Amino acid sequence: MKELTARKARFLWKIQVKDNEAVTGIEISYGITGMGGSNCSDDLEDRAEVYSLEELRKSKPIRLWWGEELCAVIGDRFYLRSRENKTLTSYGEEGKYILGEKVAYDTAEYQKVRLIYREE
Repeated sequence: MKELTARKARFLWKIQVKDNEAVTGIEISYGITGMGGSNCSDDLEDRAEVYSLEELRKSKPIRLWWGEELCAVIGDRFYLRSRENKTLTSYGEEGKYILGEKVAYDTAEYQKVRLIYREE
């Protein structure tokens, strides 16, 4: 399998999907989380968007927070590109947790991207 480079990723106009043996899709969830102080709560999910690999294959890159875009799911990893910084980062089982704006002094929004795996 050829490695996806930041240069190649910049020119993708559809999400590239290939060589996935265990992954069946992607989930992007949104919610709020405690930041300490009087709010020590875990994540409280408001909503989740689930995409199959087939849906992703036909889709334009999905815009995420802080200028990142989901641009590929290759080899059971997903790739986020930043057009502004011209970078490309890959993630596996750990997924990507993005902390957003504060909604109170001790509470912030979050966005979580994770792979969905085939059940064995």
